[in-house]
Amino acid sequence: MELDKLRQERTRILTENKLQSEDIDCLYSPITIAFQDSERSYIEKEWDSEAKMKPIIFDGKLLHVKRHDFSQSKLVFDTCMSSFKEWIGTKSNEFKKNF
Repeated sequence: MELDKLRQERTRILTENKLQSEDIDCLYSPITIAFQDSERSYIEKEWDSEAKMKPIIFDGKLLHVKRHDFSQSKLVFDTCMSSFKEWIGTKSNEFKKNF
């Protein structure tokens, strides 16, 4: 019960009063994204470039939204664990275009 209260306090999605909490489903999978070797190489290249520009950054855990859509009148987020490095490496339009 205490863990549920903590999750509720720390996990908030602001919807500007357009959706109620019962209209939002957040799914979680403990399975991380399986990148192919070419994708992983690109991520490493982007990370190295970012780390050269900002040497104080570090790779930490992040929650990644793999997919979002409306299903049965609900906003659904499908999430998994990821990392800051993966976010840096995959956020560009070039990554999206190539992979």
